[in-house]
Amino acid sequence: MLAGGVPKLVTTTVSLPDPLRQFPGADAEATWTVEVIKMINAFKAPVEKADVPAIIACLVKHKGIH
Repeated sequence: MLAGGVPKLVTTTVSLPDPLRQFPGADAEATWTVEVIKMINAFKAPVEKADVPAIIACLVKHKGIH
């Protein structure tokens, strides 16, 4: 603080991850598999078993690097 109780402002930079990539890296498919299974079991998402691979593939393609 400066004299008189006025705060000194300092500029800070923060590096954030790419917002378009939820789970980047080689483990994206494994991570999305766990998330999809959790959506089905814990949150009772109405997903057919036959649709799970396509959902995971879509999530990896759009939200994580395969």
